[in-house]
Amino acid sequence: MLLFVGYTLQWEKKKQTPEKKEVNLNEGTTSYTIRNLQPSTNYTIYLFARTAKGSGAVSSADIESGVPPGMSICLPISGVL
Repeated sequence: MLLFVGYTLQWEKKKQTPEKKEVNLNEGTTSYTIRNLQPSTNYTIYLFARTAKGSGAVSSADIESGVPPGMSICLPISGVL
């Protein structure tokens, strides 16, 4: 049995020079707010679980931010394992 230790959340602008941003989240985290997204910009978001042995399979989603500058998107985190 693998010991679950948390999640890794990454995001980048889609179809642009890859500059992934990353945050490691504790196992009890149920949501995370990605801040400072540019309005009307396509992003790819990656989420994967981490165990004591390493990272699991990645889940990803493409989104388009529609928020005014300075706003943010809150993503629920569940069912990733």
